[in-house]
Amino acid sequence: MAKSFDPFGFKARAEIAKYNAQAQHEKTERTKVFAKMSVIKSVFGNKKASALGNDLFENAEKSPGALTGVSMLYNSNPDALRRLSRVSILQSPTAGAMVNRLAEVVVGSGLRLRPQPFWDIIDPNKNISPEQRAEWEKNTEQRYRLWGKSYSPEYNTRRNLPQLSRACFDYLLQDGEYFVLFRYANTREQNPLTLQIIPPENITGGYTNKPGHEVVNGIEYDANGEAVAYFIHDDSTGKTIRVPRFGERSGRVIMLHNFLSTNEKQRRGVPYLASCIQELIKLGQYEDLEIQAAIVNALFAVWVETPEGAEPAAPISGQGARRASDSKRETTSTDPDAKEYVSQFNTLDMSKGGIVADALPGGTQLKSFDTSRPNVNFGVFFSEVKKNIASSKNLPLSVVDLAFNNSYSGARGELLMFWMSVNRFRQNHGYDFEDDVFQMWFLGEVARGRITAPGVTTSKELLLAYTNAEWIGNQRPDIDPLKSVNANIKEQRHGYKTGAEITAERTGGDYNENLATINAEWEKIAAANKHMQDIKATTSRTQEAEDEE
Repeated sequence: MAKSFDPFGFKARAEIAKYNAQAQHEKTERTKVFAKMSVIKSVFGNKKASALGNDLFENAEKSPGALTGVSMLYNSNPDALRRLSRVSILQSPTAGAMVNRLAEVVVGSGLRLRPQPFWDIIDPNKNISPEQRAEWEKNTEQRYRLWGKSYSPEYNTRRNLPQLSRACFDYLLQDGEYFVLFRYANTREQNPLTLQIIPPENITGGYTNKPGHEVVNGIEYDANGEAVAYFIHDDSTGKTIRVPRFGERSGRVIMLHNFLSTNEKQRRGVPYLASCIQELIKLGQYEDLEIQAAIVNALFAVWVETPEGAEPAAPISGQGARRASDSKRETTSTDPDAKEYVSQFNTLDMSKGGIVADALPGGTQLKSFDTSRPNVNFGVFFSEVKKNIASSKNLPLSVVDLAFNNSYSGARGELLMFWMSVNRFRQNHGYDFEDDVFQMWFLGEVARGRITAPGVTTSKELLLAYTNAEWIGNQRPDIDPLKSVNANIKEQRHGYKTGAEITAERTGGDYNENLATINAEWEKIAAANKHMQDIKATTSRTQEAEDEE
């Protein structure tokens, strides 16, 4: 007998409890460095591997130059690679700009649902009219939008669905992966689905005694290499809980794991900036050092060379002057000029960060020190390095810097190339996160009778047909809207694009809704124009009658 597809079993708690009893495991310490220094030796080839390992992974922010061999950490130690990625984003403004720019454009304030059911599969006999189909799509979209805008989607009710979607994408870029625990409540008043984001570092530990199964980096795999369960470390209790990927009886998604990969054998995510972490941290350090050098040059500019036998004067600088103003100078010299100098020094007001030395005593002179900072070549060199890094991630430098100084053709070409990456990420995020959330929410609505979808509880194919959707996000910036509109008119006229496609690309709106709204607006405009014409005609007749009298 075939196993039935029952997404409403509400027995996930019992299933998880059963696995918890089998898989509880105490975790005593979070590994932040390699467990064995031999691994570091194989990566770095250094006799001082022990010291290097401790310095690299415990104090990465202090020694960003020691990031040799980062690419070899993909599978050997994902925790270390993840931590280096976070350090690079915090230390390098360029790294932060690259990640934030991509996340802001791909997800932004959230992706909007546009239902696209496969009606030919759902209704092959065409029993559902086009009007009924449109009404079904409208009802589904509005209900999902209302649920997503509330704080019901998150387990602890702190964020709405667009915020959760953005948080997951941020994890994807920063850590290379994200984990979402799907929780189901046995309630009839609201949709049972809630989401809980699990930090990647909490997927760790675990063991299994099932034949052919293995646990690698907190994930359990079956004999075919497919992930079947995840081990979540609970920081509050110190215990590790085994959670299955799918409910065995219900078939529902319980744990969602999406990650960026570099090869088919990879099992944990690779951060988006992994290939250029070393350069980004060094670039951030170089920028910081240049700023520090410029500050030193501004503060430590001039000092006084005092005559022999006189007490040395404090450096003429802001901080040095303030420190010197708190003390009094004395001299043992009998030279009246030296005594006068000390007297003037003791009465100077240095609280503003500097002094005016207009009457130096005999034998004294001013000395200056110039660090030649900021470096005149800093901007050019910095931009060239950023350009190489950005191009390696398919990001135009103008997008990273938000500085579009090229010609129209050049700026448009950069945006088009950048939008190819945006579409790729948005499509993958829609398939990986948005589709799974929408499907599990949809099942809850069907179970409560708020959406009609016969057959989805027994047919996976029908569930996918009903929940097929397009996810609309921020639209591509337009440098010359008039040219784009004229091009879209010609494309629609010749059948290259539909009105729905053009509307989605330009505004992210709904073409049919726009037509209905426009028709209503034109009717109001026509009624208003007719009313104005009637007023003018009445006024004209009245004026003619008055003229005749």
